Amino acid sequence: MTTVLARGVTLKDTTGNGVDLVIQSRSMVDGHVKVYDKKLRQERFEDYESLRQRVASGTLVIDKPNRPSLRVQISTTKADDDALLRAKELVARLRQRMKRYQVSASKAYDMLVEDNEALPEAEQREDLPSKATIFRWLARDRDGKPLLTPNSAKGNRTCRHSDELCEFILDEAERDYLAPQSTCTLGRFIADVTAHARDAELLAKDSHLSRQFISRLIHDYKCTDVDEARMDPKDRASGKSIGRHTIRLAMPMQRVEQDALHLPFIVKTPSGISATVYLIHAIECYLSVPVGWNLIIGHPVESDSLKCVERILFPKQPDLDQLGVTSPIDLYGLVGTIIYDNGPETKGERMKSLTRLGMDTMHCKSRHAHGKPFIERLNRSLKEALETLPGCTRFNGKDGVRNPIALGDKLMDVHELEQWIVRWYYEKWIHTKLRRFQRRVFGAGFAGFTPLDVWTRKVIEDQWAMPLPPNRADWEMLKYERISCTLSRKTGITYGTFNFAGDNLTRLIKEHGETLVTVLIDPDDFRHVDVLSVNETELVRLINKDVDENTPAFSFAQAKKMSAELRKLANARPEPEPSVEFSRDIYKRSAGAAKPVDAKPKRMTRAVTKDTTRRAKEDAAVTRATLSPLSASECVPRADSPAGTVVWSTKPAGLYTVIDQVPTSKPLKPESE
Repeated sequence: MTTVLARGVTLKDTTGNGVDLVIQSRSMVDGHVKVYDKKLRQERFEDYESLRQRVASGTLVIDKPNRPSLRVQISTTKADDDALLRAKELVARLRQRMKRYQVSASKAYDMLVEDNEALPEAEQREDLPSKATIFRWLARDRDGKPLLTPNSAKGNRTCRHSDELCEFILDEAERDYLAPQSTCTLGRFIADVTAHARDAELLAKDSHLSRQFISRLIHDYKCTDVDEARMDPKDRASGKSIGRHTIRLAMPMQRVEQDALHLPFIVKTPSGISATVYLIHAIECYLSVPVGWNLIIGHPVESDSLKCVERILFPKQPDLDQLGVTSPIDLYGLVGTIIYDNGPETKGERMKSLTRLGMDTMHCKSRHAHGKPFIERLNRSLKEALETLPGCTRFNGKDGVRNPIALGDKLMDVHELEQWIVRWYYEKWIHTKLRRFQRRVFGAGFAGFTPLDVWTRKVIEDQWAMPLPPNRADWEMLKYERISCTLSRKTGITYGTFNFAGDNLTRLIKEHGETLVTVLIDPDDFRHVDVLSVNETELVRLINKDVDENTPAFSFAQAKKMSAELRKLANARPEPEPSVEFSRDIYKRSAGAAKPVDAKPKRMTRAVTKDTTRRAKEDAAVTRATLSPLSASECVPRADSPAGTVVWSTKPAGLYTVIDQVPTSKPLKPESE
């Protein structure tokens, strides 16, 4: 094969900034060769030595005509290599005879045949190719083309099926088989597309489409990953994630990952049996040591995540002692970056306020579990380790398949389950040989095979300083939600549907007045709120007006839900019949009583109203006297009245009413107005 550039050879640029050149002539003019610029679509001369240097540096790649692909070159067999070596040897021998004896290629070939037949033994004679084959090899060698093409690169001389049929298959595949969450399997698709192709006369009645042909056609022209195309678009990010880079850390507590894991267990609780068991836990990524946990019944909320974060930041030894677990590791302190997903338990204002402590927070994208691989690896190992405990619903690697109640398992309570989890953390996991530690041997960070080995080497022996925890006061302040409310002397602080007052309300009114004040609310306790004092040095507590000393510490969400349920129950209660009858009667009586809008009411004088009031009181006095008359012995005759006549003075104006004509020795009492 010639070693100089041949006509038609393409020099492809690999930098992305240059252009592809096509050699137009093998002859040079003043050290320049004629090339064709594919971008400008014009010919020009290029310095040949510059082209050689660019090829040597890799910025230009030689792409010769009919050159087999790299895949074909890699997949060639030993037989292909031997055949190519023999072809090159024959071409070299032929050219050597042509040059030595100054003969044509045909004469040189005849000389090779004569020399081969002159060998004494038939076993030593070689099987020479035909003269036509030798001539083709010479032509290809002269043009700088490969002498032989492997069978794997030849392909069929003609297409197996027509282009119309291939386009029809691809269109049907995109519509049915490659649709997200399609119920059409490959076998069903092949059967359907074969029938439709025959109906459309694109395929003969006695022909069929093979699975290999369909799969290859879809792979080459539609998509390389059929499973990805058929997946739910929301699951593609996690199901087909690409691990491009390795997470490398320089020191402990630099990165912590936290996640809420639904445990496949049915447990006993004081309120009954529950299958909604969640574990919020966290792992430190450099040492691979669990640094926080919180086991809860029900779906997790923001307060549950904060309890797990609190165990990350502060010592866990009191909790370990309470659970009866002895651990050689108690890792805590301020975290560089804490990573969690987009669950509802991570989206509150208090979780966002973690940055006030001096650490960064990062949310993974939705359904991107590969964004926190350390905690996901811990999740899998935890469920596999505990799946043999009673009450577990896990079977054959799948959650929720097994029914422990029907199988008669003796269910555990929440405390026992938490004990097993924490024991696994500090008695099993920290002694587990992890591949991530073994691969550090190729760098400068190898310190052991297990989390305990790395802890002992880095923290105990090398005495690496662990980060300090935050101030307790700063953490306590972070657990509150801060809002601004108006302070009222009548209602105190109003938050939602609750009013907060108490003995401290007088002090706050004197200090602040009725104005906006800063209120700190604990979402987990609706019984009180705290108001920042005027000098911002202390918190003044106000008590919920609706609670007493026996009220449980419900969260605001629970209290709001209870109030809504009671209100709904009250609204659903039917109205008593007397109340309904009264409403009906008052509606009937009121009907038509309203006057037209344009009618102006007459203004009554004050004298008329006063006179009506006086007469109404007199009538009431007469009625009372009739209902409660005096006896004859209690009445005394007046001096100016006729003898034997008894009167009762009811008004200073001298209006009298005769009660009886029986003499009496007792004076009459005037009726009070």
